[in-house]
Amino acid sequence: MPNGDIHVAIVFRGLNCRVAGVLCNTARYGSVIVSPYDLEDARGLFKAAIHARTRLYVSFPVSKEAQDKDFVIEFDKAKVMMPGTNVTVVAFSRTVGEALMPLLKRERTPNDQPHCFHQKGWGQSGIGFEIVGIIMEMEAFDYLDNNPLSA
Repeated sequence: MPNGDIHVAIVFRGLNCRVAGVLCNTARYGSVIVSPYDLEDARGLFKAAIHARTRLYVSFPVSKEAQDKDFVIEFDKAKVMMPGTNVTVVAFSRTVGEALMPLLKRERTPNDQPHCFHQKGWGQSGIGFEIVGIIMEMEAFDYLDNNPLSA
């Protein structure tokens, strides 16, 4: 690995969950790892990668908004898929569709953790724990009725 001494335009494609053997390629300082959820996110994030000197060609149908030549999605910005009034659901990449599925709870048990938070990645130090860590450090934590849990 050149450790940043040589600039090479490259895109890593992989599963949006556990992948063995790619950490050495993606965990370098200055690397940006993106996981688009839908086609609009993909086009916007790919355009951002192009502006960062990464060559890429993508061809697929997208919405009118995403077809605008100036359409770019900034890094470090979340997208609200469905606004709510009482609950905020945070999901990453392909788990967004599963997180927004309705769940009919017929009972409330003391150990109801699997229904409240589910992570499909690594059990330790995964995206779920990162989200919980961010919530614990925010001012919003003071308004929660209970501690955030990660299963």
